[in-house]
Amino acid sequence: HDKAISRLETHLASAPNNLPTLITLADFYFHQGRFEDSLQHFRKVAALYPDEGRILFSHAQTLERERQFVPAIEFYEAALDISSDSIISSQTLVYIGQLRFQLQQPQEAIASLSRAISEIDSANPKGRRPVGSQAEIWLPAYMLMGDVYRQQTHDIQAALSTYMDAKRKASAQSSNTRILREQLSDLDLRIAECYRLLGKYDEAEKLLDSMQTKYGSRTIAAQIAKLRGDCYFSRGSFDDALVQYQEAIQWPIDRKSTRLNSSHIPLSRMPSSA
Repeated sequence: HDKAISRLETHLASAPNNLPTLITLADFYFHQGRFEDSLQHFRKVAALYPDEGRILFSHAQTLERERQFVPAIEFYEAALDISSDSIISSQTLVYIGQLRFQLQQPQEAIASLSRAISEIDSANPKGRRPVGSQAEIWLPAYMLMGDVYRQQTHDIQAALSTYMDAKRKASAQSSNTRILREQLSDLDLRIAECYRLLGKYDEAEKLLDSMQTKYGSRTIAAQIAKLRGDCYFSRGSFDDALVQYQEAIQWPIDRKSTRLNSSHIPLSRMPSSA
């Protein structure tokens, strides 16, 4: 690697705008873990070959998968700096928010997610609902922001307000896709948990009752029973809580489903302007 890098640097000194050399050298640095050097060269690549930040975005995702969260954020932010595509920009902001959450940086996470939501709202004037790729971004952004309030800043009222705002906007959509129904059920679970944490047990149980009628999923049934048990437990009704917990473990849990305490909201992994 060192010999290859030396040869590439020598070639680049005589031809500083040679795109294949820049890309190869940036990749060498990247796989050696020299992320600052890699990023510096990928910025030069982006200046010569505008691609709306997709190369930087792709490398940021590689770093994220390898749990190199700090350099991943730097690559995402570099992609954000050069992208003029609103969809890529807003989705990149959501990924940055997720990583800030993982790094226990709640204020930074909230700022990134708020900006993503604001950009999507700005692209849809007069209250027009997001469609297509934007619709896949804004609701997970709301949910994650509520999770930050609930799990990290412990501002349950702010979390509840965020979830409720998301539910109002999502419920207004005319589409009734499987993904939207799953997202709405996840929102309802989060809202019920906030009611429980705020001591509003009657409101929590009323919402759980409506969910039991509305959603037929076995996974949802297990989570409803578990959360209902939590409500009884918080009230001191331990026998009733035990009944609900025993009911919850009777249901097979789908391990791939979104969890109430999940810190990562699934999104399509590569943004496009389609």
